[in-house]
Amino acid sequence: MKAHGNFFDKVYEKLRIAKAEGKNVLDLSIGDPDLPPPEFATGLFINQMHKEHIYTYPQIYGENTFKETISDWAYRKHGVSVHPEYEVLPLLGVKEGIVHLALGTLGYGDVGAYATPSYPIYRQAIEMSKASSVIIETKPENGYLPDLESLCSNDLRSIKLLYLNYPNNPTGTVVDESFCKSLIDIALKHNIYICLDCVYSDIIPFSSYKHFSILSLPGAMDCCIEMYSFSKSFNLPGIRLGYAIGNRKLIENLKSIKTVVDVSAFKPIQYLGKEILEKDIRGELEHFYSRNNSVYAQRINKFRELFRLHNIEFYNNIATYYVWFNTKRISDGGNFGEQLFDDEGILIVPGCEFNSCDEGWWRISISRSDDIIDESIDKLIRFLAKLR
Repeated sequence: MKAHGNFFDKVYEKLRIAKAEGKNVLDLSIGDPDLPPPEFATGLFINQMHKEHIYTYPQIYGENTFKETISDWAYRKHGVSVHPEYEVLPLLGVKEGIVHLALGTLGYGDVGAYATPSYPIYRQAIEMSKASSVIIETKPENGYLPDLESLCSNDLRSIKLLYLNYPNNPTGTVVDESFCKSLIDIALKHNIYICLDCVYSDIIPFSSYKHFSILSLPGAMDCCIEMYSFSKSFNLPGIRLGYAIGNRKLIENLKSIKTVVDVSAFKPIQYLGKEILEKDIRGELEHFYSRNNSVYAQRINKFRELFRLHNIEFYNNIATYYVWFNTKRISDGGNFGEQLFDDEGILIVPGCEFNSCDEGWWRISISRSDDIIDESIDKLIRFLAKLR
């Protein structure tokens, strides 16, 4: 089963219809954090709103102080040296960066690629650029990591831009330095640009694993770009702020689209981002990360315990706030989510929306209140009992 159309449009339309019908919906579909941002964020943002000249146009490629802080953050946190003017670009969220990168890098006759399962916007971005797309399938038995040998095959050597996402949405897979070193070697050998989407880099509920930047490895700056977001790490999806760092050519490609489409974020939002990263550099957000990950681990474990009782397969991820599970043992995989929504009002996302070719996989987002999580668990228990 393949997904068509825009994933977000389909979710929002389903919610709209249910609301119009007066249906109580427990929305476990979108990764929209329910936990609060850092305590200082609201007051800092409000204070910025009272400063002079704050409502004038921002600098099109980002405020200099924000870019300098991003550069400092990359070096202090990951040992990566990036020039704030040529190797850093603030974004209106990472989704913008993903799409603009494809539009600025690819065109008719080019080939873009993405590993699956993965964020559906990669596929849509490549389609918008008029390039051809190549799917690199991954499997749970291989830890949902791409087979790097396949990138060297004749039919894949034409790839110009490859999107990867680690920690991965929806599986929660992470990568190590050995994998990234091999990836860089292949990219340099075959002239492939790599875009690494790192939006879940601080969401690690089940491990002491620490995210590292691929840009810290030899050769990476010649072929790689990374994108980070304030949406997931700092529970601030509504401010639409992110940034790209890395290869100068890819940053130039992003700018070539940005200059005709939009400008950078509202100045107070960039100044807020600057202050958050400065506190992160100083290690003042460790308690914030720990609190978030502790809550996410507790919520994920509630679903895992339920699935164990009912012999439902799930992927034992260490990162992100998603549960990736398979219902083939208990149900016709394609109907499970529809039936769950019709009977209990619980909205989850089928794996095909993440371009997964394996039947029966579904994603649950646990970035909802504890009350919603607990009610969903109770209704799932009732629903699963009916399937026996």
